[in-house]
Amino acid sequence: INNFGNSITYRPKVFIPLTSMCRDKCGYCTFVKSPQDGGQYLPISDVMSIAEAGDSIGCFEALFTLGDKPEIKWKAAEDQLNDFGFESTHQYLINCMKEVNSTFKILPHANPGLMSKQEISDLKLYSPSGGIMIESFSKELYSKGKPHYKTTTKYFDLRLETLNNAQEVKYPMT
Repeated sequence: INNFGNSITYRPKVFIPLTSMCRDKCGYCTFVKSPQDGGQYLPISDVMSIAEAGDSIGCFEALFTLGDKPEIKWKAAEDQLNDFGFESTHQYLINCMKEVNSTFKILPHANPGLMSKQEISDLKLYSPSGGIMIESFSKELYSKGKPHYKTTTKYFDLRLETLNNAQEVKYPMT
């Protein structure tokens, strides 16, 4: 909900859990599952069914939820992507966003983690905006026993680099 003066606006969205796998395991996260715990990619047929349901009830946005490049950590993730005909989570995400964008009246949005300029340019083709989480600028979070201990993608300088990449290709990010 956005509050501008006396008006409150809301844009209904549908959530599409593209994958619950992630190469990181943050101490506070309840979203991430390993392949052994049931983590997997959502098949395109399920992606399209969820998007269709959202479109049919008037959603304006399809928020793709996913972890950061799980195929880097797990062979099972890489194998599932290969079975779908893709080499990376990024390729699969782009394909799903393209299909949703061309089939329905809802706009794809994703927060896939760290991204290069090229990856952001790819997203920009099918999505008006994206996002990245920067939970804190405290280096304390990387210490043993803290939430980002042994994570590889949560360093705020890497996250700021993604934001800078987005700025360079003029892609709005939340």
